[in-house]
Amino acid sequence: MSDSRFDTEYTDFPICPACGYEHKDWECEGEGDSERWCESCDQPILVETHVYINYTTTAREEAPRDE
Repeated sequence: MSDSRFDTEYTDFPICPACGYEHKDWECEGEGDSERWCESCDQPILVETHVYINYTTTAREEAPRDE
């Protein structure tokens, strides 16, 4: 659990726990942790990236299979 006064858990963009700045231009480097500096307050922050995969399926007309 975060000790920040800002909601910083499972957000759409990284949020600085020191100043609350939302880093909307953050580029994801894959799942895991990365250390950066806040663009707004210049404080070090640790960003933990979570990757989730979802699937959607729909029925389609049955086509003959190649045998």
